Amino acid sequence: MHAHVLRYLEEVVRRGSIRKAAEALNVASSAVNRQILKLEASLGAPLFERRTGGVRLTPAGEILARHARETLYGFARARASIDDLKGLKTGHVKIVALDSLMVDFLPAALEEFHRLYPGVSFSVMASGPSDVGEEVLSGEADIGLSFALGDMEHLKVIARIPTAMHAIVASGHPLARRRVVRLTDCVQYPLALVHDTLPLTPLLEGEFVRAGAEPAALLRSNSMEFLRQAVKSGMCVAFFTRLGFAHEIEKKEVVAIPLAETRLSGIPLAVIVPVRRRLSVAATAVADHLGRRLQLLAKPGAAPLVRAPRRRRAS
Repeated sequence: MHAHVLRYLEEVVRRGSIRKAAEALNVASSAVNRQILKLEASLGAPLFERRTGGVRLTPAGEILARHARETLYGFARARASIDDLKGLKTGHVKIVALDSLMVDFLPAALEEFHRLYPGVSFSVMASGPSDVGEEVLSGEADIGLSFALGDMEHLKVIARIPTAMHAIVASGHPLARRRVVRLTDCVQYPLALVHDTLPLTPLLEGEFVRAGAEPAALLRSNSMEFLRQAVKSGMCVAFFTRLGFAHEIEKKEVVAIPLAETRLSGIPLAVIVPVRRRLSVAATAVADHLGRRLQLLAKPGAAPLVRAPRRRRAS
């Protein structure tokens, strides 16, 4: 159904007369009447009762008029958003995210956005899961990427996907050939744990307790890069989602083994923005872009978004 036909219908409803609607639209009355008759023929139901001096909606007409209003309103909003994007020349967007998303996902997603809107700049900071939401609420960041656990009041989720913690080991580690492991299997080897990261550390440690295992960590650190190198060396077993090791998994330097403990699967990873603070056009566009890219990761068979290697220029 074309927008101009809906406009004709809406104007007739508003004016209560085909003649008055035609005058307001600056078209011939016959053109408006012809479109209304076509609509009635295609729907197999009269939309108006023709009366002396005007028209009145039938029950079928009420339904279609409501649809017309909603459609035209939605079209106007979409057009306004597109006009905003056309004017998106510059802007600065502040993003706070989990350290694990700094390696492949965010660089690739922002590189893609930059190709579309090169005038937009970014501040990108790493933070723990419990701090991401606080920084978005306080205005320190426009957009957050974190696990959507705990209190999400005053935060809006743009996109959310389920993720699962895995046991991450070097490709030569004794556990590397296992298709699934339990935490009790992992405690037989040196462990690396993230230092006091809420709410994931208590969640993981709670699962160790339920399994009757006592995790004696060889390493505790808040540095993702340090833990990545420790795992690659074969020094320890660490517990992360696949996103933090996407590049190493692709190169077969490490293996991500699913955990048998179901509470460590289905952990929601989300793009979040404030509810009570209006974002700039640039920040809104970036949040939507990150949300779409995040949702791509949840599609069956999808691989984590990894940057393609840059080609060297010929000398």
